[in-house]
Amino acid sequence: VPLTPKQFLGYGIGERFTPHHRAVAYAEEMARRFPKQIKLLPYGQTYEGRPLLAVAVASEANLARLDDIRQNNLRRIGLLDGNVVNAPSPAISWISYNVHGNEAVSTEAFFDVLHGLLDPANALSQKILANSVVILDPDLNPDGHDRYVN
Repeated sequence: VPLTPKQFLGYGIGERFTPHHRAVAYAEEMARRFPKQIKLLPYGQTYEGRPLLAVAVASEANLARLDDIRQNNLRRIGLLDGNVVNAPSPAISWISYNVHGNEAVSTEAFFDVLHGLLDPANALSQKILANSVVILDPDLNPDGHDRYVN
């Protein structure tokens, strides 16, 4: 069973605002607990030095072939040369949070979504992960978010 946001943070979602580094730490902890379903995708850092990170979440089968899924998708849209595999391929969903620094609950929602996707008792989540790769970016604007949180 995945660690709930409340267990990790020590408070419930909505009770207070969470700084960026705690969202990153939750993603890292969940990746340690679910290495066959989560891949962390660092993609840079902010002007103020905070890490930028996307979190790929999928079924074990889809995560094991994540790079093949990505490459085939790029071939389908003409951005990569090679033969397209015409077999059914999982959809790719990208959900990003907190583009504006003063969005009060956006990053908070990331915690609940990541937890919900990994809950083995959630039949809908299991179906979603069997048929797609979900990429979550917990905080597009960590510098602005942390200014707002503080």
